[in-house]
Parts: sequence; C-alpha cells; structure tokens
Amino acid sequence: MGGMEMRLRFILVANLALVFLASCSNLPGAGSTTSPGAINLSVAIKSPLQDAYTSSLVIQVVASVTGPGVKVDRVQVTYTGPQDGTVPLTPNGGTWQGMLPSTLPSGVYTLTPRAWAGSVEKPGGSVRFTLDRDPPNVSFVSVPTHLGQETIEVRARATDTLSGVAEVRLFAGANDLGAFVSLDNGDYTFDLSSSALRAGVVN
Repeated sequence: MGGMEMRLRFILVANLALVFLASCSNLPGAGSTTSPGAINLSVAIKSPLQDAYTSSLVIQVVASVTGPGVKVDRVQVTYTGPQDGTVPLTPNGGTWQGMLPSTLPSGVYTLTPRAWAGSVEKPGGSVRFTLDRDPPNVSFVSVPTHLGQETIEVRARATDTLSGVAEVRLFAGANDLGAFVSLDNGDYTFDLSSSALRAGVVN
C-alpha cells in the first residue's frame, strides 16, 4: 500500500503542477502577442504617379500601421514590364524609398508595393507608369547657310517614341531664340530673322 500511495501522490502533484503552468500561461503579460486582427496595415505608392511619364528611377511608398506595439518592419516594390524585379525600400523622412536599377530600359512598367508589420503582410494598389530615359530624336530639315536682311524659315523634325515631343526650341550658341511652331506632318518651323543674331558665324 505504501508504494501505491506514493505513486498516487506523485501523479497528483504532477497534475497540479501542469494545471499551475497552464494557468500561468494565461496571465496578462506572460508571452502574449498582438492578434493579427488587431493590426491595421496600409501601403501605397507615392511616386511615380499613375500614368506618369518620367525619367526618374526613384520610388516612394507610404506605409502605416495601427495596433498595440507594432510597427512597419519591411516594405518592398515589385516591378513588371520590359524587365521584372523587386526593390527593397528603406525608411526616409516618413516615406519608404528605393531606386529602380540603373540598367532598366525605357518602357511601360507596373509597380506593386507590399508591407510587413509583425505577422501581417499587406499588398498595396498597383501603379502603371512610363519610364522614358531615351532623349528625343531631332534634326534639321532645312536651315539657311546665309542670312541677309530677310526672314528665313528654319525647319526641324523631332520624334519621341514613348513620351512624345512637348516643345522644340532654336538656339544660337547659348542664346535661346524661341520655340518652333508644330506642323501637322510632324515637322516644326521657325521664322528666323537676322535681327535675332549677331553678325558672323552662328552655330
């Protein structure tokens, strides 16, 4: 009987110890974590803007989170287009920033941000934009070799595959003579007067 009593007493003590440990795990502050349902995480691209044309490689993202004891841990942006990839971002003055690769070719790209806070992961809305790093093509169609007292027409042609041509201007050295007038056939014309130039050879 003595051995049986010791065995029952040992089992009873062990069970009590397990119950005590289980109770401790439910006490406030004992290994508690924030429920994912209590975390409100948002992320959105600040720049470039939707449908923008830009030569800049800079990406800016705004990410915020609300919830007890949580913060935004990580933000990244994936890009798809002529080339695909992922850019990790770093916090900088209230935004998360990063750079697209310097070797990225011009074209139409889609950016999609994603943020992490604790155990919560959240994608943001995608932004479609045009990266235009190629300068426009411009050439003279007709240009006078000698300019007397009369006004002479100067013609140029300019094209840009992605962004289009906003304006064509004529320069004499560093002197800006003004803007060309766009024609329907894609050419540009400028009425050049001798009064706009100094005597001598002009480049």
